[in-house]
Amino acid sequence: MNATKIAYRPFGLVLGAASGMAAGLAFKQAWRVMGHEGAAPSPTDEDGTWREILVSAALQGAI
Repeated sequence: MNATKIAYRPFGLVLGAASGMAAGLAFKQAWRVMGHEGAAPSPTDEDGTWREILVSAALQGAI
């Protein structure tokens, strides 16, 4: 393996994890801005409406 590829791997892992956390925070903030007080419903949530679940999934996919 090339030394450059070996040196890049830790940076890629750290940046990937940081990007995932940033996207999660952006989604939570966007969900609150849309006027929802609680956490976004999961697809298996029995209390959430179809509309909330679909909007949540679309928003999370877009972010």
